[in-house]
Amino acid sequence: MANIIEITDFLAPELDVYARLTEVQLLNREYPEKGLFIAESPKVIERALNAGCVPVSILVEKKHIEGEAKEIIARCPDIPVYTAEFDVLTQLTGFKLTRGMLCAMRRPKLPIEGPIIHLLVLRLRQNNVLHEQNTVNDGTGGDAEQLKQE
Repeated sequence: MANIIEITDFLAPELDVYARLTEVQLLNREYPEKGLFIAESPKVIERALNAGCVPVSILVEKKHIEGEAKEIIARCPDIPVYTAEFDVLTQLTGFKLTRGMLCAMRRPKLPIEGPIIHLLVLRLRQNNVLHEQNTVNDGTGGDAEQLKQE
């Protein structure tokens, strides 16, 4: 049976994965086996489950519990399912949920090992950091200021 939890506290640490952690923090470099990713929308979540990804928790708009999300929730009976109305979830995540549903999942183990894969992962992480720095600059006007000076 599903463990449905009504969201009453935005600052609850169990909601950090949906509201306050960055992609780099979700990767968990120190403990890759604890790394997470967020699957968005019922179709993406369903495909991830079919591929063997392990769900950790679900965030779903209340009206979808008995609708689009019902089958996915039934497949994940032992994890918390956090829920609230659309407006509350939008405030929490900072964006409108695609089809009203997100799922935190364990990152799958990489299919290959060795020095090459470690270099590729390192490069991807560096790109994520650069992307986040550029995003911060976009929000502060740093890029616009730089363009004016050129």
